[in-house]
Amino acid sequence: MSIYINNSRYNPQLMTAEDLERLFVGRENLIEEVMDGLTASIVGEGKHFFLLIGPRGSGKTHFVHLIANRMRENKETDGKFLLAHFKEEEWEIDSYLEFLLQILHSLGQEKGGKKFLEEEANIRAGYNSKNHAASVRATEKSLIKFTNGKTLLLICENLADLLAGLGSDGQWKWRSFIQEHPFWTILAASPSLSESIRKKESSFYGFFNINNLGPLANGDEVVDLLKKRAIGAGTKAGEELAESLETPLGRARAGAIHHLSGGNHRACVTLFPFLTKESLYELTEPFAKMVDDLTPYYQSRIKDLSPGQRKITSFLARMHKPTAVGDVASHCLMTPQTAAKEIARLGDHGVVLRHKRGKKTLCELAEPLMRLCFEVKDNRSEYLQLFVDLLRGWFSVKELQERHDKLDLGLNGHVDLFDLRHIKAAVAEFNKDGKEPFLDALDDEGRKCWLNQDYEGAFAAGEKLIKERGSEVDYINGVSVASKAGKSKEGIRYAEKGLSIYPRSIGIRNALGLLLLDDGNYENALNLAKKMLAEGFAEDSLYLETRAHLGNKNYKISIKIGLDLIKQFPENTGVYFYLSRAYFNAKQFIDAEKNAEKCIKLNGYSEGANIVLATALALQGKNKKSIKVLKSTKPEHFDFKYYYLIGFNYFNLGQFQSSIKNLNFFLEKDPNNLDSLLLLSVSYYQTEQWEEALTICKRLNELKYFSPANSFLIVLCLIKLNRYIESWKALLSFEEVDDEESLHRSLMVTSELNIIGYYDDAINIAKSAIAFQPTSIFSHTALIYSQLEAQLYDEAVNSLIAARSSVDSSIFDLFECEIHAKDGNISKVSSLLRSVNNDKQIKVNVLQTHLTRIIKIAIRQFGPSILPTYFTMFRKELAPQMKRKIVGGTITELISVFILEFQDTANQWHDNLIKLEESIRDLKQSKLPLRMLRAAVERAKEGNDGPLLELPLEERKLLQDLIVKTEEISKRRSLAQAQLKQWKKEHGKGES
Repeated sequence: MSIYINNSRYNPQLMTAEDLERLFVGRENLIEEVMDGLTASIVGEGKHFFLLIGPRGSGKTHFVHLIANRMRENKETDGKFLLAHFKEEEWEIDSYLEFLLQILHSLGQEKGGKKFLEEEANIRAGYNSKNHAASVRATEKSLIKFTNGKTLLLICENLADLLAGLGSDGQWKWRSFIQEHPFWTILAASPSLSESIRKKESSFYGFFNINNLGPLANGDEVVDLLKKRAIGAGTKAGEELAESLETPLGRARAGAIHHLSGGNHRACVTLFPFLTKESLYELTEPFAKMVDDLTPYYQSRIKDLSPGQRKITSFLARMHKPTAVGDVASHCLMTPQTAAKEIARLGDHGVVLRHKRGKKTLCELAEPLMRLCFEVKDNRSEYLQLFVDLLRGWFSVKELQERHDKLDLGLNGHVDLFDLRHIKAAVAEFNKDGKEPFLDALDDEGRKCWLNQDYEGAFAAGEKLIKERGSEVDYINGVSVASKAGKSKEGIRYAEKGLSIYPRSIGIRNALGLLLLDDGNYENALNLAKKMLAEGFAEDSLYLETRAHLGNKNYKISIKIGLDLIKQFPENTGVYFYLSRAYFNAKQFIDAEKNAEKCIKLNGYSEGANIVLATALALQGKNKKSIKVLKSTKPEHFDFKYYYLIGFNYFNLGQFQSSIKNLNFFLEKDPNNLDSLLLLSVSYYQTEQWEEALTICKRLNELKYFSPANSFLIVLCLIKLNRYIESWKALLSFEEVDDEESLHRSLMVTSELNIIGYYDDAINIAKSAIAFQPTSIFSHTALIYSQLEAQLYDEAVNSLIAARSSVDSSIFDLFECEIHAKDGNISKVSSLLRSVNNDKQIKVNVLQTHLTRIIKIAIRQFGPSILPTYFTMFRKELAPQMKRKIVGGTITELISVFILEFQDTANQWHDNLIKLEESIRDLKQSKLPLRMLRAAVERAKEGNDGPLLELPLEERKLLQDLIVKTEEISKRRSLAQAQLKQWKKEHGKGES
């Protein structure tokens, strides 16, 4: 047996700071709250006072020592406080003066504390009982002097004993001193609330922020504590124990320790030194040693109780469940009032727990191990009931019976009467109540493993349950998890053995069918279905056959058999789920939706059907309904596809931030999922998070996902980030447009390239888009637009002819207007505009953009003198459009054109604007845009923003925003051109 520490007593004050941190379990939130409060007290004005209440062994000492160590290392409070950490038991404090001197003494134990010890020694040396008050004042003055703007952090354990030592007079003096000199912050601990804190008229009523330190909450926290202790031992035996505690068997037995100890930290740690991997199976010796160790401790606590309290405690020790106060009173020959009063006091001392159940109050021992005191001293008892309870929680009845037989026969060489008596009692209790606590706990652990997808653990638990209990349910569970645990052969073997014991078990047959399906062994699953049919299990046979064909991708056959199953057995609701999946895989989404809804309606709720339904809805474009279905599911119970579907729906709804949140959550579990990465890259782009979008695009390339769509998005991100040379290099090796998504992205790229003046690249991409989809109007318009921007008018004419031969649209008449504007053929422009006047397919914004471009091209050739002529013509030919404010919108767009291209001809614009105003004076829609255009021209002419001040505030703000936006485009264009020119200069024309 390996012993990891020499003393089984738990002494946090002797442990290193590292060990205290390592062994801390279950109270992270509370320790952060206390640390924050103490820190705030030291660096701020407000002061906090914390009191921890918990029975002995609940971890109070560990907690306060951990706080003390953390505060010593706290950089935020370094040099701003003094630490006085009292010993666990301050037996010497019997007066207010002694209390103050002990603070000086504790300060002296810290680094650099020599001056405090000298001060304490001087006060003690000069003490005269006749002048006691003078010594008190001198000590108070010393503390005031030493703090000198700092905060005094007092940490004391067993506050109840400290207050008792101070007495009522000393308590009030301390409270007054704190109020007069508020440099204090306190962390105290106590097993119970003393009257000095509990009573309203007492000195410290309402003073402390009280926190109850409860026991370890469950077996998992016990495992955590024992595992940390084992690993910290630094031995091979410790490592083996830690590994054993992580298994379902180890965790199930840790649950027995939790029950035995009541979650008491000290009791759990007392057991620890005797535990090894082997002792998880051999428990007698460690338990006996624990009894020897703990009995004196509990006896000393019981001696401190009054006779009536001991009587109640003795009675509760014999009870194995919470007992009503009335029953306690009756047995102990007390009035109910007296019993309730004494039980309340026992509760304050941490001996008894009270539970409200309706009008009744039930009570029980707070620490089950306290029963030991009474059982050990009870000469009439042949065994310790606690040990019997522990044996039942530690072993199966089969294991106990085997051990009993060996001991009874003396097979191990001697008869261990202590062990034999307790095993007999444990077996007798099983024969009486039929319960197996260990196997029940192991069953629970196996279920937890299944939910946490720890299939190996679930299989290990199932294997043990089959061996020890071997119920039909145990075989079903063991077979069911076998495939997921990679134990298919063992699962098949258990199925065969289970069927030999339970030959009519449809549950085992179905579990075997599920195993074969999970393994992809569809042929054997179909063979099993045939056997089940021959054995008279027609419904289950058809059900298995439906699923086998579904797994084998025979969707039509699966649907046919499923529909036949429903006709024969209309109560079999599960088949609707598999029908919905079969329809879904056959891309019959409407039928998939209907069957999934039917499954949910009949079953009340079905996670799998919800996912199929939500997916079918999403792929039909019913995104809002799909989200509603998904939000009614419980995503923690199935795979993370839930979050992908939520993200997919939000993406299609254009709610990109919500899409980003859910897709990132999904990618935490499946970081290389291409579909999610593709949606995420576009979502980041749409929300103007260019850098993040670029990172995802590059991640896709790392995963060997090379596509024009991704390449185009990389170019777009680089352009948006003003990294123009990188974008241009990316364009040099771009792949041809080859699908609808890359077509869409390519057109976005041409638009961005035209903005920064990379016309040649925009033209090449547009041509590639046309080659992929010759009938795409957007591809043709992108090409013609790029050629006109590059002032390649002859090429634009050829492209226009080709476009009209492929697509019939009035939009091309507008492009032709732009070409004729270059030649000054205003009559042809007028005629073409007349032809598109009544085409309702052309939206207002599209029309006014083309009108603006017509003006821009004409001004390039003939100067701003053409302005009155063209706008007069617009009014004439587009008369029905006047109500749609087409002229006003065109003038507004013209402001940006002027800022981008024509500011150096501001004088000419000024003169011609007067004529323009006269020609359209009667159009109210044009007055505001004209004022803004005139102000923009005057601003360029004078070289300052003065002319803008003549506009009303709202108009000025509109124009300023437009100027900023347009000048930003101009800067981007200049920067892009400069970067490209410099790059070509450095690398030579050939390489470019």
